Amino acid sequence: LFLVAFLRHVKFQDISSMTPNWLIPFVGLSMAAGTGASLDLGEWTEYFFWIAFLSFLILFPVMLYRLHAYPEGSRAEAQYPYIAFPAALLLTSWIAMGGHQGHVLTHFLFLVQMCSIVLVSLRISNMFSMNFENDFSSLAFPSDISAKCSILYTHLYMAESGVMVMCSWIFVFLASLSVAYLCFKFGSIALGSIIDESNSSIIDRLKESQNVDDSKESDL
Repeated sequence: LFLVAFLRHVKFQDISSMTPNWLIPFVGLSMAAGTGASLDLGEWTEYFFWIAFLSFLILFPVMLYRLHAYPEGSRAEAQYPYIAFPAALLLTSWIAMGGHQGHVLTHFLFLVQMCSIVLVSLRISNMFSMNFENDFSSLAFPSDISAKCSILYTHLYMAESGVMVMCSWIFVFLASLSVAYLCFKFGSIALGSIIDESNSSIIDRLKESQNVDDSKESDL
């Protein structure tokens, strides 16, 4: 339904109109495959993974080209961290499906994931040089799923590597830090809005009271 709604409401004008959040409804289909495997719903749920993987192979390089060839636009810059989630989500779903037994796809997705994290790390300073906006929420899910992906891969293939284990926990720390940062910023905005509305309401009541007093004095 989310994908259908996206296709219905989003209008493609040219490549510069694309933003990283366009990846979400397409690659997000892989979650159905991972959930279906966990609930033992049958092999038919695996089709969602392959549709998502095919979408990833097409959209991901196009999105990278768009972001680097047409870098203008604060919204696209604020959403840049979204490029870190597709490979991580696909790998997490692939592992949940039981497709991690030394399959080349497992290592391919992990390699793409690590490269994506490097790209985001190189651009993150540009993001924080901007004024905070709603699109900064793009930090939350990619950092969370990247940490989960790293932990799963390390546990399966590199459990004896102290470097990878340490890196996995660093990703967990950074994911927690990102979520805490967003909670603080959005919480501050919400609290400020409540305070402003409260102050505005008090000022309005004071003005009404003053108008009533002035009206009484004029009657006298």
